[in-house]
Amino acid sequence: MARIIQTLRDEHKVVLKNLEKLEDALVTLRKGASDAARSTLRGVAEFFRNEFKSHFVKEEDALFPPLGKVVGVEGGPIGQMLYEHKLILDTAEKFETAAGRYDEDLVPVDAVAPAAQSLSDMLKEHIYKEDECLFPMAQRGLNPGEFQRIDAKLAEIESAQDPLPVAKADRCGCCAADARPSI
Repeated sequence: MARIIQTLRDEHKVVLKNLEKLEDALVTLRKGASDAARSTLRGVAEFFRNEFKSHFVKEEDALFPPLGKVVGVEGGPIGQMLYEHKLILDTAEKFETAAGRYDEDLVPVDAVAPAAQSLSDMLKEHIYKEDECLFPMAQRGLNPGEFQRIDAKLAEIESAQDPLPVAKADRCGCCAADARPSI
């Protein structure tokens, strides 16, 4: 499997673990105050604010341009993924804002839930589409030379930004043991 595909799949696992912890924290917080659940909510919001976006950069700058030459961009799967990226980032920002307001005791936890649930639903569906449709399409449509160029671009991106390692993505302390990818 190409390094870009493995990297993106591993990062998807980190995102899904963070979503799982977010959902658990909201359930706990609805039952009453919990310092641990509040800390988890804060950590997940920080993950989406500070580290999550690097994943989209890898897709949009490394994988999508060459794959777009094969499958097209407008009206195709790449165009749809780009559209979803914008929606997800907008929803993540709403979640981050609501979580921050909750953390400052300005709103009840129920004010965070709609954005959190929407973000979770969107990301789970988006990740499924990429893992089950887009990445296999890339593996079938791109040749080894193209993957070498994509992986070189990935290395360039990772050297210019803070990559999404599991340990760093786990700011809330919730995923370290069970989310570490095995490569």
